[in-house]
Amino acid sequence: MGPVVISLAAGLVVLLAGLFVNGCRISKLLGRSSNEGGSNAPFAVSPLELRDSALIGSTAARVTQLDVSGGSWLASADNPWIHLSPTSGSGHGSVRVVLDPQTLTPGLHKGSVTVQQRDASGSSIAVAVSFFIQQPILNLSSDGFSYTARSSNAVFYDTVEVTNDGSGPLAWTAKVAHGASWVSLGATSGTAPGVIPLRVSNAGLTIFGTFRDTIVVEAPGAKKSPGTISLSLRRRHD
Repeated sequence: MGPVVISLAAGLVVLLAGLFVNGCRISKLLGRSSNEGGSNAPFAVSPLELRDSALIGSTAARVTQLDVSGGSWLASADNPWIHLSPTSGSGHGSVRVVLDPQTLTPGLHKGSVTVQQRDASGSSIAVAVSFFIQQPILNLSSDGFSYTARSSNAVFYDTVEVTNDGSGPLAWTAKVAHGASWVSLGATSGTAPGVIPLRVSNAGLTIFGTFRDTIVVEAPGAKKSPGTISLSLRRRHD
């Protein structure tokens, strides 16, 4: 019975020793996995490029965000039209990026946001920022029409095309400046591209001579606005 007891005891010791060693290994493995996503996580920023646009004259800022992970970090921007919040953090977090169009001229503006680790390595990641300020440009297909009526009920039809020679949306309105009764507009508002149908008639005019008025087309925020179209109607004897 003695050898058997010794054998069992030895086996128990070996078993316990194995569990202790494996337990340490398991503990170490669990310890490593528990650090994932913490301070030992790889330093990363996403996305690595930001692109946006705004209409000239707009006061509404454009807002997006960056996702940051890995250690303790600082964020900074190289242009005053790029605003960041917060500018520091640790571990996984996000940076709110606000692009302010109010002081910018039409065209493409470029900048960058830099996120840098605060540890000894000092690694940094730069995010390119592109902000396009749109400038619509009002264009009219004609700047004037002239008509001559030789009968008491002459009617003329024409069309003005409204287009945008720039970028961004263009909304327009049209009116007859002095409210002449002999001209009417088939459309008084719209977006480019669009058309303004014209109808000119001498019906109701009781005197002979030349009548004049102007069509005014306005597009808020657009270059070359307002645009004008001169009108003249000459009423002659039949």
